[in-house]
Amino acid sequence: MKFKKCSIGLDARVKDRRNLIANYSHYLDSTLNIEYTGDDDKIKCDIFEIDNSSIDFITKDKMSGIGDHYYPLSKDYKTENRIGSDSGWNRIPVSGNNSKYKDNAENMEKIKRWIYHCETREARLFYILNPEQVNIINKGIDKLIEVNNSMFEDLKTHPV
Repeated sequence: MKFKKCSIGLDARVKDRRNLIANYSHYLDSTLNIEYTGDDDKIKCDIFEIDNSSIDFITKDKMSGIGDHYYPLSKDYKTENRIGSDSGWNRIPVSGNNSKYKDNAENMEKIKRWIYHCETREARLFYILNPEQVNIINKGIDKLIEVNNSMFEDLKTHPV
């Protein structure tokens, strides 16, 4: 019997990387960012013309999640050395199925107004990582891949 490769490789540690970066972002938010207040949330709701920040500003329906990180949490860490804030500052009140909201000029005008408010409050929507921080993340991911491969090899030697 020929062994077929699984569609998810043992090196696909996306959730580990994302969770690590989300936790680090949360730490940075709590130590470096200014507090996202109820007044800030009200301003966000006024800008996006919604009653509360758990409403999708496009559909006006209640969101099941927390909105979209305008600056992605982990997607840009390799190319831009940037991780997004996990705070209310960096969350746009839109459901995941409306991922093309940035393609609309009217939506972008609202986002620009929100970003301007963030700037006036000196809030951070993202953090730039230095090369050492990126290296720590990369080394950690490499170690996780090694552990995963080792466990897989051990499992294969113990038949069901």
